[in-house]
Amino acid sequence: MKRNMLILKKKLVKRPLYKFFIVFVVFFACTKNSEEEIVASQPTIDNNNNNNDMPNETDFDSDTLVGDTIITEPPLPIILKSFRNDVEPILKNRCISCHQSGNMKGGVDLSDYSKVGQVISPSNSGGSPLYGSVAQIFGSSMPPNGGKLSSGDIETIKIWIDEGALDN
Repeated sequence: MKRNMLILKKKLVKRPLYKFFIVFVVFFACTKNSEEEIVASQPTIDNNNNNNDMPNETDFDSDTLVGDTIITEPPLPIILKSFRNDVEPILKNRCISCHQSGNMKGGVDLSDYSKVGQVISPSNSGGSPLYGSVAQIFGSSMPPNGGKLSSGDIETIKIWIDEGALDN
């Protein structure tokens, strides 16, 4: 009987499917042990405070436990582009000399937010005449003399419009 088993084993080992099965079983056994070791090595939080070395949920106010790291600060807020701080200085520096009350070339007044609102499409820089002109995409390219706005200034105007062109 032993001899028959040896012959059977030799035949099975020669078959590729049997070899695959052996490799699969060995791999599965190794990964299962690795997962158990990883889980066993993770710290746990004891809500009954039986383990004084480990923090429990009463040890934190609004903190968040992520893995082994405690996040104590709230995430940074998204900073929107501001008309007053970001866009208006660009317009005053590069556009107002030709586009203000009393001197509105092309019929465009960029002297304040309400006037700028007439040449923008909030949340749609691609459809805004102001952006199209300063990016020199369509319409008349602005400014016509003195060189194109810097790519940073153009991007600021684009982002401000795409963020909704708020009066802030």
